[in-house]
Amino acid sequence: MNLRPLAQNPDEHARFAAYLDKLRRVADADEADLVGRILADPDRPTPAVVQRG
Repeated sequence: MNLRPLAQNPDEHARFAAYLDKLRRVADADEADLVGRILADPDRPTPAVVQRG
């Protein structure tokens, strides 16, 4: 079993929670940039953005 990909990819639930935390704390002026970075994530954690609503 190759564990290398697991070590390179952080747990998606932890990343989702981190995105939600960042979205809660982001300044209005920086929100669009943060949303763009979240949407650029290859795992597409769009629920974090939708939940931000």
